[in-house]
Amino acid sequence: MKKLCPVALALVLSLLNLCGPVYGEAIMTLVPRLTLAEEYTDNVDLDRSDQREEWTTVVSPSLDFSALWKTRSLRLSYSPGFAYAAKDQNYSEIRQDLSARFSDQVSKRLRLSVSETLQRTELPYTLEEPVFRRPGTLTEPTAEQSQTGFSRDQGQEGIVERRRDRTVRRNREPYTQSTTSVSADYRFGAKDRFTASYLFGGLWNDDPDVEDNRRHSPRLAVTWWPWDRYGVDAQVQYERIDYSGKTDFTNDYQGHARLLRAFSEHLQGFVGYRHTVSDAAHNEDDYQVFEPFLGVDWEPSKDFFAGLSVGYFYKENKTGSNDSGLTFSGDLGKSWRFRRGSIRLSGGTGYEQSYGGAENLGFTVYYQAMIAGNYALSRRIDAFAGFSAVRNEYLDEDPQRNDNIYSATTGLRYRMLRWLYLNMTYAHQRLDSNVNENDYKENRVVISVNLVPEYGLRFK
Repeated sequence: MKKLCPVALALVLSLLNLCGPVYGEAIMTLVPRLTLAEEYTDNVDLDRSDQREEWTTVVSPSLDFSALWKTRSLRLSYSPGFAYAAKDQNYSEIRQDLSARFSDQVSKRLRLSVSETLQRTELPYTLEEPVFRRPGTLTEPTAEQSQTGFSRDQGQEGIVERRRDRTVRRNREPYTQSTTSVSADYRFGAKDRFTASYLFGGLWNDDPDVEDNRRHSPRLAVTWWPWDRYGVDAQVQYERIDYSGKTDFTNDYQGHARLLRAFSEHLQGFVGYRHTVSDAAHNEDDYQVFEPFLGVDWEPSKDFFAGLSVGYFYKENKTGSNDSGLTFSGDLGKSWRFRRGSIRLSGGTGYEQSYGGAENLGFTVYYQAMIAGNYALSRRIDAFAGFSAVRNEYLDEDPQRNDNIYSATTGLRYRMLRWLYLNMTYAHQRLDSNVNENDYKENRVVISVNLVPEYGLRFK
């Protein structure tokens, strides 16, 4: 944590310095918040046989600050959480959650963005409420979402997010994650854009048995429509991760190109090719992946979207036998504004590198499916529920390790007063693995009260 605080502080001061010349022209808003929560788990160590329950009380004061200029915006949020474990004081911790984002529309065509996120927690995994926006949507959370504790799924130009880490973190030793990103987005046509970005991330663990890491990832991407109905997009990305333990380093290079065909304003098809090269510290682990693919995207309205992609990958290993398989992804979302509900279905299969998380397990083939829904029971009460199933096959492990993870979440949000919210969430997660000691199941309940002023303090 000590390593990261100067980085976060330096970024915040840099953002404020960038805003300095026009400080007096800004419209600024300050929103204090307070969350009181009680968390219960029936398996605090995620242990297969020795299941122990724990109650944790969390007091979390928060402060959100935003500044808006004619062409610039700044958002800062800081939420410490004082967690007090009732049965075992070793599980008590001071959690940290910091985010900062600055955006500057330098010209009509050029936009620059800088962001930082930092989180410190002892929780082996975090509860995630269903997201009903399509991935990559560049929208800010609504006031109600911020007040009721929705995940802040803000898009960032030029930043490619990884799939959620599903490797196993066994204990409640604290760890810190930090991500700093810089991106430039240049639009040279109505639908044409060029993006350059750089991401630096880190994971620092208090547990000496878990490897720390630092991640560097530059990326270039372009989308160009030279004709009304035909376009192309391409991307190249490099990622290097350095580790503190037995894993020395990994270098990954990935690029893809797609030919786009607009059949109508709302329907688009594509055919493309993706190539991946992995260069590890030990040459015998090197490989490259060849993947042709095709698909369609359909978005007839703001209330409905659908996407489908199918491909085939061939993994050529430097040593050992090669691997191959189908890649598939589908995503479907529908909301009923007047009926006060939304539903989303998604699923697919693909491959990735399982590096940089709680465990470093190498090349992974995954299968996943998810269904989620929400509904406004009344003007004051919202309900949500979701279920997901994920299978991860870690091909680099000997013997091969296969994990099946099943997660179910449901909850209610009750707006008691204009400034007072009550949230209740129940979550169940189970992991079944062919490595028996990895198996676990956990039931978790969180009840929280959020105090949020209806209007923030606004000043110029």
